[in-house]
Amino acid sequence: MATLITRGGRLYVDFRYKVKRCREGTTLEDAPQNKRRLSNLLKRIEAEITLGTFEYSKYFPNSARTSEFTTHESAARMMRGDIPLFADFAELWFSEKKIEWRDSHSNTVRISLDLLPKNWTVLSEKILV
Repeated sequence: MATLITRGGRLYVDFRYKVKRCREGTTLEDAPQNKRRLSNLLKRIEAEITLGTFEYSKYFPNSARTSEFTTHESAARMMRGDIPLFADFAELWFSEKKIEWRDSHSNTVRISLDLLPKNWTVLSEKILV
């Protein structure tokens, strides 16, 4: 159950996500129209949590907790298979690009890929180009 809290004339939202209590401050002052706005926001957040589509960073991008929940969301997407592991992506990329290259270049790239650890579990979305 999400609630609105007033402290020092400002509004805060209080809810549970992934078994953790989350309290986030807003810049909104304690006024009826702001309470109505936040109440609608909390209903949307609760609905997304129930459906499993809630993204913490979408609603609270500057929160200290954003990075904590982002890693959980990435791991969950990996478990569902939405994001390939780098090793799997690299093999797919190599097989698609191999036909464009000369044999000598293809062999050089294959050697580089063979140097990667076989149990490398880095998500392809975390690798910067």
